[in-house]
Amino acid sequence: MATETTVLGSMSLSCSAGKSETKFVITPVLIQEMNISTASMLNVEVRQTVRQSVSGTALRFLMVTYSDETTGPQKAAELATSANSMAADQTSLVGSLTTAFADVGITFDASSAMVSPPSTNHVAVAAAIGDPHIVNMYGQRFDIRQAGTYALIQIPRGSVAERSLLAAEARAERSGRACSDLCFKSLNLTCTWVDELIGAPGASGGFGFSASASSAHVGAGWLHIRRVDVAVSWGHTAEGVECINVSRRHSGRAGFPVGGLLGDGSKAAAPNPHCRLSLSFYNPLQAPHS
Repeated sequence: MATETTVLGSMSLSCSAGKSETKFVITPVLIQEMNISTASMLNVEVRQTVRQSVSGTALRFLMVTYSDETTGPQKAAELATSANSMAADQTSLVGSLTTAFADVGITFDASSAMVSPPSTNHVAVAAAIGDPHIVNMYGQRFDIRQAGTYALIQIPRGSVAERSLLAAEARAERSGRACSDLCFKSLNLTCTWVDELIGAPGASGGFGFSASASSAHVGAGWLHIRRVDVAVSWGHTAEGVECINVSRRHSGRAGFPVGGLLGDGSKAAAPNPHCRLSLSFYNPLQAPHS
């Protein structure tokens, strides 16, 4: 199972710009300093904060947090090394920021910049595989034992359909006589963010996928839906029954609580009373007890 590593860092600074202007200037500088190849892989947030000087005067500062997520172990190590080097020696970063702010006419106090060491977090990539095995955003695993429609992703968690930003619903159908013989046969990606991606706000109807029909988006890699990525691929059970696999990553960038089975793993359908529900929760970050 793939593991997603998030490298998270922060810094504070004082300049004459607001939050949006600061984000516009500092994002390409961080990309350059951390040797990140594409801007879409770095998430930068800026918020306002206040510090008190020695004399008690309130000073306005901007707090900048940045994060990057990857499923490649080598890339994760390189990101962490670059972020640690930037925190240990701010000279290059401060020089680049001074030039970048000056180029757009923003006053920047170089002495105000303070960079904190980064932290790293490792979680399993959420996925619904085959017949169907679920891995949620916490790395917990469980199997579905009843046919029905399941909410795999719901952003924000608990939102009604009219106010959802992203919803992914999959239909599990029985593919054999045993309770475990289930398979995701169809998937719908809908709501505001999907409409924006298609270019028809409020009127697109979203993406529909079927295990028995071809689609240009199946097996084509990650769909970038705002800050969340979703991938859909073909699969099959051990008996050869066609099914749909779904994976989701970058939930930390959503900006909202993530619900559904691939989110917090809650609100699964009720079990079939004629079948025995089997839930097996497993945290890959905890070592098994001897």
